Amino acid sequence: MSDSKVSSPDLAVLVSLSGEGGVERMVLNLVNAIAEQGIRVDLLLIKTRSKHLDALHPQVNRIDLGSKHTATSLWPLRRYLK
Repeated sequence: MSDSKVSSPDLAVLVSLSGEGGVERMVLNLVNAIAEQGIRVDLLLIKTRSKHLDALHPQVNRIDLGSKHTATSLWPLRRYLK
């Protein structure tokens, strides 16, 4: 997990990417568009299985919570929020 406390984001987006479908693409397009406006974005990832992550804007701070399931992401999410 990267150190997100250096500079607090303007927006944090929690998402679980487990496929190659339209929802994953739409979320990443939205996050990229927000970052292009100069808004600092942390993308908190529960699952990271998506080819669309390769197209992530370089200004988006990608944070892998290291969880295999949404139910087990509570503690990593809590650590992030502290």
